[in-house]
Amino acid sequence: MMKQPPAYVSYLLRLWQSGEGKDARWRALLESPLTGERHGFANLKDLFAFLDSLTSVAAHPEIEIRTRGQASAGSEEEYNPNNKEE
Repeated sequence: MMKQPPAYVSYLLRLWQSGEGKDARWRALLESPLTGERHGFANLKDLFAFLDSLTSVAAHPEIEIRTRGQASAGSEEEYNPNNKEE
C-alpha cells in the first residue's frame, strides 16, 4: 500500500506581530485542541515548513493509504457527515 500523511489534523492558530516598523515580524503558535501540545514559530516561514512536514508523506511513513474497499474500522470512509442515513 502507498503511504500518506494524516487525513485530518486540527490546530488552533494564533498569529501576532511583534516589533514595530521595519522590525515588525509575524509570530505564530499552533495548539492541538486534542492534546494541548503547542508549537511556537518565530516567523511564518517556519510555520509553513512545519505544516509542510506535518503533511508530507516522508514525515509519516507509518501511515498507510487505504483505497476504496479497504477501509478499516473507524476510517474516514466509514464516516460521511453528508450521509443522512443512520
